[in-house]
Amino acid sequence: MGRRSVALYGSVLALAGIAAAMSMLVAAERVAPATTEGFGWLDRAAAAAGLKPTRLELRGNKHTSRTDVLAALALHESPSQLSFDAAAATRRVEALPWVATAKISSILPDTVAVEIAERTASILWRAPDRDLLVDMDGRALASVPRGSDIGLPIVAGEGAGPAAPALLALLRSFPEIERRLVVSERVEDRRWRLILAGGTRLELPAGAAAAALSWLESQAGTGLLDRGLEAIDLRVADQLVVRPGSAPVAEMIARTPPTRSTSRASAAGGAP
Repeated sequence: MGRRSVALYGSVLALAGIAAAMSMLVAAERVAPATTEGFGWLDRAAAAAGLKPTRLELRGNKHTSRTDVLAALALHESPSQLSFDAAAATRRVEALPWVATAKISSILPDTVAVEIAERTASILWRAPDRDLLVDMDGRALASVPRGSDIGLPIVAGEGAGPAAPALLALLRSFPEIERRLVVSERVEDRRWRLILAGGTRLELPAGAAAAALSWLESQAGTGLLDRGLEAIDLRVADQLVVRPGSAPVAEMIARTPPTRSTSRASAAGGAP
């Protein structure tokens, strides 16, 4: 007998087992109405017929281990395929760090098939206690060796990982600043300090980052971003405070107030 014939024969037997179990349950219900205990009896009958979720068929995983998926499925808690809760298992698998979505189905007689789509690491977060990979939902995915540089945008400081996606999305509108960016530091988990190539620090306000960045982007053509300044402080509205790289005294200069379009950008969420 070929393999396909054996598999088909096994499936027929399994289905026959279910039919027999259901017939027995119907007979039992003539004496007592259907209850949770009655389903438990059917569950045990299905298990006795060989319909136990004991095998895992896993696809789509690169970073997610088979061991973690098995732990999330908790197959040992389901006596048979009848009591295996695929919806609850899906929620548990999707709670694993790398898993974006999971599709779970039972394959008779004994297999649970899991197909997952994984998240993409988009940010390197130098957290206070370790370095983490983060996706564009701000979800921490995995730890990496301290000091790693793997070509992803780098953010640092407490709360920087969850807040970084909004900042990076904002910076796409300001290419002159974005291309010079080396690392973004979260300050007191309320505002950003951007470190540019050459070491210049951009101090952004907590409540109007978009407006500040818009003004600074408009000044890129003047060479302001390429002067080797120690700091450019934009935290005070309508004021630019710069600290020359070789001078200890800061210079305060009035700057043009934001335009109406800039103000709208700020109101739209430019203050990560």
